[in-house]
Amino acid sequence: MCASSDRLVDEQNHYLLAGRITAVNVSIDGTKLLYAVGVLLGVVALGYFGFELLTGLSPTITAILLAIVFVGLLSVALTIDGGGLETVTYALTAGSYLVTIAYVLSRFDLGDVGVFLVLALSSALFVGLGYGVRERGIALTRPQTARIVVVLAVATALLVGVDVVGAQPTYEVETEDEIEMLEPREQRSIGTVTAENGFVLSRSVDSVTLRICVTGPEPEQLSAHAFRSQVLAGGESVEGELTIAGGIFYDRDGEPRDAFADLESIPVDTHDGTECPTDDEVRLVVLTGDLGE
Repeated sequence: MCASSDRLVDEQNHYLLAGRITAVNVSIDGTKLLYAVGVLLGVVALGYFGFELLTGLSPTITAILLAIVFVGLLSVALTIDGGGLETVTYALTAGSYLVTIAYVLSRFDLGDVGVFLVLALSSALFVGLGYGVRERGIALTRPQTARIVVVLAVATALLVGVDVVGAQPTYEVETEDEIEMLEPREQRSIGTVTAENGFVLSRSVDSVTLRICVTGPEPEQLSAHAFRSQVLAGGESVEGELTIAGGIFYDRDGEPRDAFADLESIPVDTHDGTECPTDDEVRLVVLTGDLGE
């Protein structure tokens, strides 16, 4: 009877211990989950910050700012001694570097060799950091980290200040004085759009699609695409043509519309506005009011 009672007590203790271990495991897994979600949201926030919120800054300065965030997080990680927070900070550091690399590769045309070098050097950097922290015990004191953060903050303010006062891209539209009447399937350029970066560092230029009005008794509106979004280096420019199709001057049967039947040429002009002008004269008017906004 006594042996049976002891066995029962042992089984109860076993189940209690197992329950406690399970509870501890659940608690640990739950903490890791919270850390993981926090790191993921932090990396996503940093990506949104670089790709969406800093679109007005030079891509060069944006890339430097993202690198500054990486250095700042790395400094904090080297200051924390052990614990889950250290792991989280290292994870955020690695995530911030990946965001920086993704931004650089998406904004700048480095070529195949350039991409390879960036990835190879990045791999060497992280292997070296891992070796230095684990084998050499590289660490920073709080005063050292504080000084680094102050320097990074000053550098950030200077970079943003230089960018804010720097020149923004300028756009110029040049059109033909007039074009000859087109055939239904014919396409022709009526002018060009030039974007120029007068800043010493790179600038992003938006894709340009301008609206073109056909004035006269049969008004119509169409659009012409000049060039896609791209990054221009300091002092660089890009030019795109505004091309229209002759079909706009003809009806479904391929006959010239009444307003264009007796025309041999059509005048081309520009209008610094966003609405088509009302005009009895048949002409093509390129609207430039939205250009560069």
